[in-house]
Amino acid sequence: SLVRVGADVFETALATFEAALGKELHESVGERMKEVRAVLEDEGFAAKAFASLTERKSKILEMINDVDKVEGLKQDMLKNLVDVGDDSVAQASMLQQIIPAVEALLGARLMAEGGE
Repeated sequence: SLVRVGADVFETALATFEAALGKELHESVGERMKEVRAVLEDEGFAAKAFASLTERKSKILEMINDVDKVEGLKQDMLKNLVDVGDDSVAQASMLQQIIPAVEALLGARLMAEGGE
């Protein structure tokens, strides 16, 4: 029947769309992971973050009051990025937690969405 043909076409189109979306998510999250890791792996990250926190008189200083603590936090974030593995959905979830923390430490936005 015509309805069955329509359903088959729809299911095929949906499967194609889901595959493309999954591939796009995987690529975009992979790029974002690389960007965030590069920021955290910068040798000067802890010093820059601590200087920024100090300059802004951030309340974060109440919990993280020296460069060594920033360095420890940085190492924890890097470990979490590694431990999450290759699952794009898990990576995206981890990035949602880590990016705001990195931005709060640095007092600046990381690369804007859409690669600006």
